[in-house]
Amino acid sequence: MRRMYFKRTFHPVGQGAFYVEKFELPNGSTFTIVYDCGSLTLKQEELKKRIKGVFPKGHQIDILFISHFHADHINGIEALKEHCRIKKVVLPLIDDEEKIILKVSNYIETKDSCEEIIETPEQYFENSIIIKINPVDMDSTPKDVDPIDISNIEENTTLSSGTVLKDKRNGFLDWVFIPYNYKQNERKNQFKRKIKFPLKKITIDNIEEYKDKLTDAYKAIEGDLNGNSMALYSGPLKDNYSFLCYRYRPFYTYCLDPYQLQSGCLYTGDVNLKNRGLIKDIKERLDRVSQFIGTLQVPHHGSEHNFKESILKIGKISSAVCSFGIRNSYGHPAYTVIEKVVDKEIIPCLVTEDFGTIVVQEGFFYEEI
Repeated sequence: MRRMYFKRTFHPVGQGAFYVEKFELPNGSTFTIVYDCGSLTLKQEELKKRIKGVFPKGHQIDILFISHFHADHINGIEALKEHCRIKKVVLPLIDDEEKIILKVSNYIETKDSCEEIIETPEQYFENSIIIKINPVDMDSTPKDVDPIDISNIEENTTLSSGTVLKDKRNGFLDWVFIPYNYKQNERKNQFKRKIKFPLKKITIDNIEEYKDKLTDAYKAIEGDLNGNSMALYSGPLKDNYSFLCYRYRPFYTYCLDPYQLQSGCLYTGDVNLKNRGLIKDIKERLDRVSQFIGTLQVPHHGSEHNFKESILKIGKISSAVCSFGIRNSYGHPAYTVIEKVVDKEIIPCLVTEDFGTIVVQEGFFYEEI
């Protein structure tokens, strides 16, 4: 019999995202992934302290997944890569126009365009292998594909959305990661129509010249100005091992309550679930693993502009995690979103800057051999 210990943590960083999964594998080694790392409501020094409090100096992060390049999801990565060793980075492939829009929105929000990580991730992560995920072709028919051994990927590459990633070298018990890069052009097109001049005219050097027009157009868009967001399924591929113990800390770090739920998680970043056909597409593409989804990361901090309640019908979701800043100016999370979660008898887990709101899911998995 082989045993794997698993721990998933939704860290309290406020208006941002910092999610970690750690596996203690049957061969005695560990495997760590991070999904996003950033915050708008924590000062950079405080964010750095929290990152350093999570990992010992030099800790190896086997995969860093980046959902998209808004500052609140990436502005902690500089501290993360200084403090830890990041082996592989999986991120959405984006076009030149999207790069400009991301730099503009980051500049308006934080005065930092995050240009280097957007334009040249290979240079920014100079000691890491970069894996870019192509956008989903929603007109294509989903197909089951065999897992790719991510430990064998030793150079920068581009993969299709829906590629099943698995680390076979370490003896994973059929645990996989499946990324989907969803393009969402509606709000980007609205923004382009409002500014009334070509985006290609904007550079970091001349952005101040256009700042007022850009800001007015940015504020006029309802919801998130983001053309891509990479969702991620993390969980079992097959039901071929027994699930012995799964525990859940809903509110306080010192309160450990037994709570059974499916071990898989659907991370959504800032995906716009209201895009036509998107939820149907997710459901079809995750059909063979949907039964293992017990946790949903609510997209875009609980914004009503990105949420559609039919996502709650996918899998066996019993826990919905929403990260947001206590005093954020966006009205996140929307009361209507939380109400819909509760109406489905799903536990809403509200993660803020407060340490007491940390959510930790952990358990043991056994496989007969």
